[in-house]
Amino acid sequence: MAIFTPTGLKIRLPMDYAFALMARLYPKVSAFRVLKTTEVIDLQPSFYASLAFVLALMFHQGYLASGLSVVLGGGFGFTLRRFGLVLFPGQVGLAVLYSYIGGIPFIYLPIAVVLIYFIGWKFVLIYLIARMIIWLVTFPIEITQMRHIFKDTRMAMGTSEHSFINAYRIHADHLGISTDTTVAPVELEEANWRKVYSGLAVNWPKVVSRFTSE
Repeated sequence: MAIFTPTGLKIRLPMDYAFALMARLYPKVSAFRVLKTTEVIDLQPSFYASLAFVLALMFHQGYLASGLSVVLGGGFGFTLRRFGLVLFPGQVGLAVLYSYIGGIPFIYLPIAVVLIYFIGWKFVLIYLIARMIIWLVTFPIEITQMRHIFKDTRMAMGTSEHSFINAYRIHADHLGISTDTTVAPVELEEANWRKVYSGLAVNWPKVVSRFTSE
């Protein structure tokens, strides 16, 4: 069964494994909070690329400087995501807000229209080109990493799965418990994590309704 974050990010990990990890954090850290942290980590390339673009516009940078800022910001966010780093507490709050905005259907079209009106279509085009460059550079790195991990573990570990693992490690480190993601057979038993799952289902039924048997 695949699980999903509140805004629909798919995590291709066995449900018993994912909830076994979250059970270690419960009740101090809820499953919902872990899933939102996963989104925060996964969105860091997009978040920092957008933040760099806004700052470039605020300081009245030209097309080339603005595009370069987006590329550098996205690359910085990609590095943070890959190593599961969150720089400062305020980043989590900003990125959570960003994840909610990003999860709104059809939100990007009106945003693009507003941006074109206020800053011009050339800046919007530069931003899109810069984002494409980020994708062209980082995608091969992610694919290579996925192949190496699959060869060793036979598990599909993409960016969302890594983000989930890193989200667990961040909260585990904050609580002072083990960051080792190896789980014992007893932890995989449903009785161990059922309360965590039930709490998520009761408080956030729409999140659980996205879970699939894939």
